[in-house]
Amino acid sequence: MNCYIFDMMKNVFLIISSSLLTIVNLTVSAKVNTSCDDYRYKQVIFSEVEVTSKVKFSEGKTINGADQELFFDVYEPKGDTVSRRAVVVLAFGGSFIEGDRLQLASICTEYAKRGYVAVSIDYRLYDKPLIPLPTTPEMLDVVIKAMIDMDAAVSYLYDDAKGDNTYRIDSELIFVGGVSAGSITATNYAMTDFSDQIGAEVQTALDANNEIDGISNSEDRIKLKGVVNFSGAIRDAAVIDSQDPAVISFHDREDGVVPYGGTEIEIFGQKIIYVEGSYLIDSAAKAVGVKSELNTIEGDGHVSYLSAPSGIVDAMTKSSLFMYDVICNEVSSREELAIGNEVKLYPNPAINEINLGGVKNNSGVLITDISGKTVYQGTAVSDLHLISTRDFSSGVYFIRITSETDSQTIQFQKL
Repeated sequence: MNCYIFDMMKNVFLIISSSLLTIVNLTVSAKVNTSCDDYRYKQVIFSEVEVTSKVKFSEGKTINGADQELFFDVYEPKGDTVSRRAVVVLAFGGSFIEGDRLQLASICTEYAKRGYVAVSIDYRLYDKPLIPLPTTPEMLDVVIKAMIDMDAAVSYLYDDAKGDNTYRIDSELIFVGGVSAGSITATNYAMTDFSDQIGAEVQTALDANNEIDGISNSEDRIKLKGVVNFSGAIRDAAVIDSQDPAVISFHDREDGVVPYGGTEIEIFGQKIIYVEGSYLIDSAAKAVGVKSELNTIEGDGHVSYLSAPSGIVDAMTKSSLFMYDVICNEVSSREELAIGNEVKLYPNPAINEINLGGVKNNSGVLITDISGKTVYQGTAVSDLHLISTRDFSSGVYFIRITSETDSQTIQFQKL
């Protein structure tokens, strides 16, 4: 009887200990994985991405009076367990007359593999006949409609994050961006506010459309963390002020479609609308103290750097690092960012594998289950050590990392 009571108490103790450790571990992991652990957002840490397609976020009338439903696709890292993640909302290119959200699949996939939630959105295009060519007021109207649609997508995600949080988004870490026309949309949306001197033509276009809080009126607007500008432009870079979000730009120096500097965009050789490109955006941002980075590509192409897989990866890497710096310069001052002695474990809970980051070379790695049985033993040969958990049974495990100078034990769960 005494042995039975002892065994029963031992089992209860193990269950309680496991539960307490799980609570402690999940609390620490929530702090680490939300933002800045030297891996998430900076580099590829997920091998697969899951896509939620055709989520309706708004509807509206085109410039030609047609009713249009608007959808977005959401790209998330598969197997990720973090509850609040940065989001990048992106718009496609096509001179505001063509294109669709599927064009951004490869870009969104690259961001999701780095731990971001990436969203590719619809927006209303110019759907009148191209002969006669669009006028400046018509193109301004189309750009304003696109800005309204981007605002609707951001608002949808922001409101969801404050409620059900379907996509596990951090409402304080919202970035917008796009390619060419999509970036013109994002840059004007992010950098324009109610206090700016925007000119009579732009004001007329705003007045003719739905209000955008913080731009059309003095209502509070959703705070954006930054802009990812792939060969975009702004109507007037003078609207950029010290309160605007950070911006990273990529642009071909001799771009003949969207100017690197300032000039009028042409359609079939006819000048349509004056805009100021990435060079002037970067100059204006830096002049008022806004964090900005300009990546200039020598050549006369348009978005040439995204024409090959290697170029896409390079642009994704640079922009991801930029966004990481924007996120972590703020977050690092208020969060504890490391587990123990700089070792990080993710994802947790695990499915098929776990990664150990910041491990000292030649550290011993030992994994035991809750009963104390050893299920893995090895040596870390680099500071990023991957361990397959495919053959592990579901449950709680303890991983002990031992170096010449210290040791640390971290708990994780296998689903």
